[in-house]
Amino acid sequence: CDGRPVARGVLVRGTFLALLATVLTISLSIAAEPPQQSKPPSVLWVGNSFTYYNGGIPDAVQRLVAELSPSLVTGKAPRFVMSAIGGAHLVDHASQSRARIGHAKLPWDLVMLQGYSDEPVNPAKSASFQFYGKVLAKVAHRTGAKVALFMIWAYNDRPEMTKTLASAYQAMAAEINAQVVPVGLAFAQARAARPSLALYVDKDTKHPSPAGTYLAACTFFAALYGISPE
Repeated sequence: CDGRPVARGVLVRGTFLALLATVLTISLSIAAEPPQQSKPPSVLWVGNSFTYYNGGIPDAVQRLVAELSPSLVTGKAPRFVMSAIGGAHLVDHASQSRARIGHAKLPWDLVMLQGYSDEPVNPAKSASFQFYGKVLAKVAHRTGAKVALFMIWAYNDRPEMTKTLASAYQAMAAEINAQVVPVGLAFAQARAARPSLALYVDKDTKHPSPAGTYLAACTFFAALYGISPE
């Protein structure tokens, strides 16, 4: 991923993909259960701008499926949908995305929950994160959907957030019987291996650059399908 754009906005892979061999190991080692590979999953991403930046993680994952493992698409393309609201916390989704999560006539195979960037670790917000995470997981489980948590990355100027974010998301996953997709750990490993790689928007300590969204999409691909994107 040397920053040169190619067709449809996917970045050139190059040596960046050497980092992704460990992404699959991380994703599977902290998953609550093995990922499903029998069919293209129907996934609802519930989040905010971290999810929809750069065209959206769901679109990037769908392109990876089509380009890297077209055999996974049997009969129809994966149904990847966003319910992403700028600046949203889980409490916002409890009112604005709840009906979509619990859609009985068009149920999801998997609902992916993402909190606000500091919501799990901010003392003023963590109780709300835990409460509404359980509320939304219950709505999803009632339809037969599985639940996963999108563990987000640390702020660019606060790398120490990675450890506390990982602990908070893993604790929540244990509470609600969910899988964790450890995008934040992938960011931390990428930064350690290649400090010059720009994973964040220039002069922005939070939002992902195209390379950051690409890395997130590769991590989701590994977690959803159990296949290394390398």
